[in-house]
Formats: sequence, structure tokens, C-alpha cells
Amino acid sequence: MNLGSSRQHLLLGAALVCIAGLYLLATASEPASIPLTALADYEGETVRVTGLAVQVERYDSSASLLLRDSSTSAWIYVPDGVTVRRGDRIRVTGTVQRYEGRLEIMADGVTVLAYTNDSIPLPLLASRHDDFCDTTVTVNGTAANVTPHGFRLADGPCSILVRHPGRTYNITRGDEVTVTAMLRYDHDTLCFYLSTERSSHQVTRLG
Repeated sequence: MNLGSSRQHLLLGAALVCIAGLYLLATASEPASIPLTALADYEGETVRVTGLAVQVERYDSSASLLLRDSSTSAWIYVPDGVTVRRGDRIRVTGTVQRYEGRLEIMADGVTVLAYTNDSIPLPLLASRHDDFCDTTVTVNGTAANVTPHGFRLADGPCSILVRHPGRTYNITRGDEVTVTAMLRYDHDTLCFYLSTERSSHQVTRLG
């Protein structure tokens, strides 16, 4: 056997073992990806969470984000500030801690996964409808209960009636759509709804 060739094989084998070890070490050191409902189980630990920024509060050099995933919400404190906008889908890495009795995440990093295009998440619209009433808003969601005169726009457990008097849109149940309309309040039914009552209002099918 060639001694030089044998030595090269040993060195190559050792290098591969080192690379594998470094990969396993890096994988093991990655923070756990968790839903917001599990924050209490990770207090004091570094985690990774994903959701929609439904509220953004900016201060002199820092910011706070209200992050919402499919089931709950939590505040994210970002010491260095962010360029995130309301409605952006983001990924946050940081440490779970308590502030004034509530669990929050002190962010080390915030990554925007998808931009909002200035749309308002339907859960935010539902929770702060008084702030948006009688204004034009843009909301994304799934069409349901489609009739000639309107349909319901759904996003998870939240939904709102969309009325389009005198107008017709080529959409069917299950279509992903963007709605630009006026948020109105119906005093007879005691419900908020979206009305495409102006020429600038529209319903656009996505994809």
C-alpha cells in the first residue's frame, strides 16, 4: 500500500468527521422554533417564532411589535428598532422574558418573510374596528359563502361580510382575494362589514 495515499485517506476521513461534528454542533445550538402558546415553557431561553406583526410601536431607537400566529399574540421588544410594517410576516429570534408580569421576547434578530403591501390583517381589523370605521382599508383572505351580492372574507377564525352593491366579481368559494373597500357599521345587524361602494374599491383574486 502506498503510504502517502493512505495518509491522504486518513486526513480526508478526519476532515469529514470534523465537518460532521461542526454541523451537528451548529444544529444543536439553533434555537427551538415554537408557537407563541409555548412561551411559558421556554422562559429564559432563546427561541424562534413566526407570525404577523399586527401592531408596530416605534420609540427613539427601539421598537415593540405585537406578533400574532395562528392561535395567540405576544409582544416582541427590539432594542435596535426595526423597519417592519404592520401586516408583515416575520421571523423573530430572541430570549423569552417577563416584563411587567407578561411574557415577551427580547429580540436578537427580526427577518421579514413576506411584506404586507399595506394590507391590514383581518384579526387586527376585527380587534380595532373602531380605529378603521368609515375609512378605506385593504384586507387579504379567503372567499366563503359567495352570493351575487357579496361574500364572507375569512382569515383563520376571523371573517367579515363583503358587500358589493351593483357590482359583480368573478370569484368563487375558496379563492384567495384582496379586498379594498370601506369599513362600515350596520346598525340593524350590529355588525361591521366591508363595502365596495366607490369606483376605487375592488376585489382582486390572487394567484
